[in-house]
Amino acid sequence: MLEFGRTSVQQQVVDACHALIDRPEFEQRAAVSDETRQLGRENLEDWRSAGLNRLALPPNYGGPGIGATGLMQAQMIIGGGDGSLGLGTAMHYHATGAVMLWPEVSEKLREFVAEEVDAGKFFCAGISEPGVHGATLGSLSPRALAHRVDGGYRLEGIKGAVTYVDAADYVYVSARVPERTPAGGAIFMLLPLQAALEEDEATIEQTWRSDGMRASCTNTLDLHGAWVPDRLVMHEVPDFVQAFLLQEGHLSTSYHNAYLGVLRAYLEESGRFLTNRVPAGYGQSMAYDPLAQLWLGEALAMLSGAESVQQSAHQLLDAEGPGPRVAGLLLTAKALLGRLTKLALAEVSEENGLSARTGRLDRLRRDAALAPIQPPRTGLAAQLLAQQFLGVDPRQVPALQRR
Repeated sequence: MLEFGRTSVQQQVVDACHALIDRPEFEQRAAVSDETRQLGRENLEDWRSAGLNRLALPPNYGGPGIGATGLMQAQMIIGGGDGSLGLGTAMHYHATGAVMLWPEVSEKLREFVAEEVDAGKFFCAGISEPGVHGATLGSLSPRALAHRVDGGYRLEGIKGAVTYVDAADYVYVSARVPERTPAGGAIFMLLPLQAALEEDEATIEQTWRSDGMRASCTNTLDLHGAWVPDRLVMHEVPDFVQAFLLQEGHLSTSYHNAYLGVLRAYLEESGRFLTNRVPAGYGQSMAYDPLAQLWLGEALAMLSGAESVQQSAHQLLDAEGPGPRVAGLLLTAKALLGRLTKLALAEVSEENGLSARTGRLDRLRRDAALAPIQPPRTGLAAQLLAQQFLGVDPRQVPALQRR
């Protein structure tokens, strides 16, 4: 599998991530959280205590200065140890990283977020909505409304698939201001969630029933007048899709890193399982089975390709900043990730057999299964790559036009 070059600071963070997931109690907690469908608060607290909540902050705001490349490597390790924690903390990195990314965000708000992170506050991202699922490019734009009132905004709408919302102090929210946001545009802000819950201005609905990422508690957030003061408003954009894919694509798709970690861990665990599995009446393990070697080898090759492209995207981002080239590489990595998932879960899982449908190997298999459908879904990522190659304007493709 691919080995990554690192700076000394990146290596320190990678070592901290390994120290976190290598604790025996970490795996035990992850297993219990998955079985009970409960958010793994103890693993989350250990992640926070290790200072890993600061990874998306630049050095002048208290971060370690590992860049997008170092953050990617850290997320892969965390995801490989606990998929649900990897997915949940990816949303924290998305929210805190976006505050630091956009030049329109005030210095005062940046300092406030850095202080809140330092105080242990957890941020998640409320971008997805029912019907806004990434099946098409136009369907990504928000429908939630931000009504302008004295001193701030009142939010109305539903945010779906909000990972780790049960642990959140703030939610990074996208919405539309009815009287001024252009079609396809958005306003971004930080919702103080606990205050909204206490004032009955927001409700968390326990809707997560997936067989994978059980402990991610990716629930629905119903907003009915949730208050956001002006000081927590970040910025507005005329084109949500451009912002989502081009400017903060490395953040909005950062859960890809967690899923790459899950798939790497799944293939490593599969290798150990096949090596130790000796069929009755045979003298060799399943590691000697040619079909097992074929499917595992193909999956490993595809994993190395996906990791390499993802690494290239983040290295380019660190060197040049966000833009179409970075977005293209991120879409390529997502398309590869989706195909890898299908191969790993269909062929490698078959070679592992029914006896692998328990324990950590089964949890990794179920967690990995959700990778292709996370926006932008695998099919859309491949479509966008083809359209870029063909010189087709995606907004002129009939299937992608908004009604």
